[in-house]
Amino acid sequence: ATHHHHHHHHHQHDQHHDHHQGGISPFPETRAEWGWFEKAVWNEANKILCLADHAYQNLNFHTALHWGFYELGLLRDAYTHWGRTTGNGLNRRLVNDLLYFHVVALSPICPHV
Repeated sequence: ATHHHHHHHHHQHDQHHDHHQGGISPFPETRAEWGWFEKAVWNEANKILCLADHAYQNLNFHTALHWGFYELGLLRDAYTHWGRTTGNGLNRRLVNDLLYFHVVALSPICPHV
């Protein structure tokens, strides 16, 4: 019985660990370094914004939403994931820019944002 109790306790610990991983995980470490990956993400974000802007100008809101919201969100998630898995951390300025871009990209559709 004592052995079982010990095992159960261990399992609880694992669950707690998983919950931490799956919950709203804290942002990985931020860093000042602006490396090649930051540059690539930045260029990609600008490309996406141009496509979104072009779609807006043609009043093609569905396409604009796809680029400005969906693709930009994926890019930000990918960057966050990269920073977390590689242990490199994220460049705070780039993260802020990506969040800002996301809001800007949505603003023509949601003026209240």
